[in-house]
Amino acid sequence: MKIQMTDITLDRYLQDVFPSPLPKKNKQLYQYEFAKTKSNREWAKYFFENGSGNDLPEVKGSLWAALNGITEFVDHRVTKQTQDRRVNSLWLGYYAAVKGKAYRLAVDTIKN
Repeated sequence: MKIQMTDITLDRYLQDVFPSPLPKKNKQLYQYEFAKTKSNREWAKYFFENGSGNDLPEVKGSLWAALNGITEFVDHRVTKQTQDRRVNSLWLGYYAAVKGKAYRLAVDTIKN
């Protein structure tokens, strides 16, 4: 089953996967977290459009391409960490949770 994404559904999906941070008393921390979230969404959208295999006719523009774009970004493009921290994050930490959330949201979309 191919579920085609529109700009609106893709933006909503990415906002659900990378939710905006809650406002904080420390405005500098909030601004940093907000910028990181915005950047994560932009990179995920970039890989949705340009990721490996996402240009295939049966994949292009689909929910699978959105999930695949997030996975490619998280697994292969996040580079500002040491190798050990990166592997830990991918397997057990923040980015493992991101991929799990992206998958669950995709499955929920298919079910509804």
